[in-house]
Amino acid sequence: MMSPGKAEEVWGGGVSDDEREVAGEAEEYSAEQFVKKFPEKVFVHRSESNSSTFTFDGVDMMGERLANEVFSVVKNRGGGLKKISFVAHLLGGLVARYAVGKLDEQQLVIKVV
Repeated sequence: MMSPGKAEEVWGGGVSDDEREVAGEAEEYSAEQFVKKFPEKVFVHRSESNSSTFTFDGVDMMGERLANEVFSVVKNRGGGLKKISFVAHLLGGLVARYAVGKLDEQQLVIKVV
């Protein structure tokens, strides 16, 4: 179970797997460093729900999948989140904004940043 007040970071990407491969190593390194610095305060989840050709389904479908993925991760970890932050760029930024709206509708967390 996650400790009370712990935050979740959700890392997303852009349009394609190729682009994600290029940025993937930097994202992985950044996520590892973030967790190293704040091990008791942060849980990082790198989104997998919109990989490969799923990126061509449109922002709404991708946002739904991301929201469902985040909801599932939170549920499986036992809750206790204080906030969720999304780190995304390009198309991933639009998808994250859509997912935030869906998560807000479900009142999943106290604060979505």
